[in-house]
Amino acid sequence: MIQVAPGRAQDTREPFDRLDVSLHAIADTGNQDFHDYWDAGRGLGFEAATPFYAGSLATLVRFIHNDAVRGAGTPSVNAWGLQAGWWAGRDVTGGMRLSLGASLGITQWEFPDEDNDALGRESEIGIEAGARVGWSFTPSWGVAVTGSLQRTFTHDRIDLVLVSVGVVRTFGMPEWLRAGLR
Repeated sequence: MIQVAPGRAQDTREPFDRLDVSLHAIADTGNQDFHDYWDAGRGLGFEAATPFYAGSLATLVRFIHNDAVRGAGTPSVNAWGLQAGWWAGRDVTGGMRLSLGASLGITQWEFPDEDNDALGRESEIGIEAGARVGWSFTPSWGVAVTGSLQRTFTHDRIDLVLVSVGVVRTFGMPEWLRAGLR
């Protein structure tokens, strides 16, 4: 899901005044129908977010690899995701921020062991909702922990419960980019 800057970095409400960039490790916690065929995968995510009035707009690029479950008769799968979302939150105390968010995106499922190229890729639309706790250690650096439910709309719906831990770096938005976004 989406990771935006935690704590003090969220205090301003001026649209596009900064850019929050995060890199995070993702774990699929497993135990949904999907996991009858694929293991609970691990992955990485990269996000860029900026304040937008009462919340933050964000874009997330994510990669998760899932090995096939032995005996399931399925190939391993790589999931590449691109999402756009919105988060809103409240500062709590000591640089901590609690947030809720949602996103819409597309996932490219690649089956690298599939011999037939036509069967080796598929793209699906999905939605995701989550909650996050973020901590700022300085005005520019922090960490965030997020839990989310991702629903992918395939013939057999795919629901994944994801947990991620990320490092967040906040930059001032360059004036030329800020003006362009307005």
